[in-house]
Amino acid sequence: MKKTMSVSLLIGLVISGVALYFAFRKVPFVELIAYLKSIDYFWTIPSTILILLGFAIRVYRWQLILSSAQSVGFFEAFHPLMIGFMLNCILPGRVGEISRPLILNQKSHVPFSTGLATVAAERAFDVIVLLLLLSWMLMNVKIDPALSITVGGYVLNKSLLMTTATGIARLCFLLVAAMILLGFESCRNFFNRMILFLPRLFFFAGATFRRWVYEKVCLTLIRFTDSFARGFLLLKDPMKMIGCFLLSLLIGG
Repeated sequence: MKKTMSVSLLIGLVISGVALYFAFRKVPFVELIAYLKSIDYFWTIPSTILILLGFAIRVYRWQLILSSAQSVGFFEAFHPLMIGFMLNCILPGRVGEISRPLILNQKSHVPFSTGLATVAAERAFDVIVLLLLLSWMLMNVKIDPALSITVGGYVLNKSLLMTTATGIARLCFLLVAAMILLGFESCRNFFNRMILFLPRLFFFAGATFRRWVYEKVCLTLIRFTDSFARGFLLLKDPMKMIGCFLLSLLIGG
């Protein structure tokens, strides 16, 4: 075990050293040191406190969403969330969002699909809040019709802003609709019946293959769907929904 940890530590140090070299190889250190000396580090104290408070609110919100399926402690939710944010900072594609339910499953035995659903519910709340803030901005901020700013090859103008707002609204509607549908047992039963119909599509194959599709594919998908739906049980508790919305508004604001 100690040998494995030593090897992992050595590999991590090498990778970190190589990454730091490529990150700072073109940085003028004289100017960097001069800039660091000019910073008023007093303001790092309140900013750090606000950042930690924001993370604490995120943890509490995740706990609130998870509580509908399985109760977890503060630090049981804190560690996966922080690891997920760390991975989001260093890896593309927001891989950290996938790591959170994986770590939660290992530490607290919450099914991966349930944890994944709670992360999706979090993002749905975030999108709703962002949509509300964007709508408020568009209603209260006067945008110059002649606005035209080129950013990375794209032209930012009033039409693009309105199109973006409409797209976010549609995405938000789809997310909420999917969450609501999964919350109804009748809808889940309908999806499960569709899944169980899959073996019949292979009528030309033998009975052994159809049985394999039923046992390995259909039953696995049904278990995943049922477990995933547990992550959206929050929808059946209006008070928790309101609480999550207010916490998301606090984070977004």
